Amino acid sequence: MAPLLPDNSAAEDRIRTRALAWTIVLTPALLLLWYVIVYAVNGAEWDHLSSAEIFYRWDQHNFTFEYLFRQHNEHRKAVARLMTLGLGLLTRWNNRPEAVMHWALVCATAVILFAAFRRDIRERDSVTRALLWFAPAAWLLTSPRSYEALLGDGFPHYCSIVGFAGALYFLIYARSSPGLAAAIFCGLVSSFSISNGLLIWPLGAVIIASEWRTGTDRRRVLTQVGIWALAGALTLAFYFHGYIDPGNHSGPDFVFHHPLKALAHFLATNGSCLAPHRYAAALVGGILLALDAWCLLMVLDDWWRRRVRPPLGAWLIVTVVISIMMITLNRAGFGVRQAMESRYTGISVLAPVGIYWCVVARRDSWHVARRMTTALTVFLLAGYLYAAVDAWAIAPKWYSRKSWMAYLNYSAKYQPTSLLLQLYPNADHGRIYSREMERMHYNVFAVAGAVDPGRSAAGLQSAGGEPAPAVWGNAHRSGRVGGSRRHWLGAQ
Repeated sequence: MAPLLPDNSAAEDRIRTRALAWTIVLTPALLLLWYVIVYAVNGAEWDHLSSAEIFYRWDQHNFTFEYLFRQHNEHRKAVARLMTLGLGLLTRWNNRPEAVMHWALVCATAVILFAAFRRDIRERDSVTRALLWFAPAAWLLTSPRSYEALLGDGFPHYCSIVGFAGALYFLIYARSSPGLAAAIFCGLVSSFSISNGLLIWPLGAVIIASEWRTGTDRRRVLTQVGIWALAGALTLAFYFHGYIDPGNHSGPDFVFHHPLKALAHFLATNGSCLAPHRYAAALVGGILLALDAWCLLMVLDDWWRRRVRPPLGAWLIVTVVISIMMITLNRAGFGVRQAMESRYTGISVLAPVGIYWCVVARRDSWHVARRMTTALTVFLLAGYLYAAVDAWAIAPKWYSRKSWMAYLNYSAKYQPTSLLLQLYPNADHGRIYSREMERMHYNVFAVAGAVDPGRSAAGLQSAGGEPAPAVWGNAHRSGRVGGSRRHWLGAQ
């Protein structure tokens, strides 16, 4: 009689389920990488064109600490400048590898959030189940909707987001002394990428202080709040020392003079991550804000009455709502069309992720959570598909426009001012940036022998005859920039 063979069906089912889970989670990331490879263009424009100064200063041994932290619009983007310099020295500032690095930062954010998500949903023993629960969030995080930052000047946005996510993770789940130090480092990365990253300091203090309600030793809480508050105070003091109002955006007073327009801007910015058209974005934004409020109230009730620590997803919701308030206060005057710009969606998409996160984490304690999980999954995946189809449909047009900008950059010394204003809001500065890239063989001039090296930097002067260092500043402080920027936005 032949011996009985062991039954391997259960093991095979586990292997197939794990492979399916990884496939579901990795598919959107691979689709996003394909999107980047196909549609990324080498050619800087607008704010990113001014990054030519980074390589000019490096070439002239004048890359100073003052310049590294110099204000750009309302930001001090030191981390983004270092990322641009480091990768640019390897690639002669080819923007296509930059786009791939943006994709890598998106994936890094997703990995950090997945590590936190597993803790909150109590699935640390089963990677497969955690991946399947995380799948809708993974699809949203790797959506091509944020194509403007993904294919353009994305380092400020993505460095800030990954730093913010890292700070939240260490503040909530690893708040030992090394963990607190890591959170402070991540907070600095986020703060010196874009100004919204400064939110981590007051928010972090609230996160640490909230632990007193969940049974953590109060002396330890007070000590860590004090250390965090000191780090935040020093960061804010350094950030705002010598700060100048850029003056090229609508001010907060616009909100009070035109409340309905500001409300439309706020709603559209909240909803544009799932709905890329203005009326649909306003509707989706209203739905998301209602869900935001419901989730936060439920989490607050759990924290106060049951002493349950809020999941990280709740802090994502708070971060997005406050960030979009800041955007509306500074940019509502540009109208709803500006609110629909895809570069904001890398941040705004964290709110629907946070809603889904809270519902899944509380699926056993909130009565409606299990029913809501299915409905939310359908809603979020429908939003992903809507935004992704639009991003793929607009990509050829975007590629064509970026290629035209690259040509203007390459031929700037021959182009009239009227055309160069499409490339950069100050045509004279745009010519100088282009000329220096040509001299160094960077960016669109990187192909050997394709261009004349041009004049030396020593002889570089502006159109008004001033020495070059005076030209390499923040061009957006000039009075003409606001009108030029509005003209360009209106032409889109």
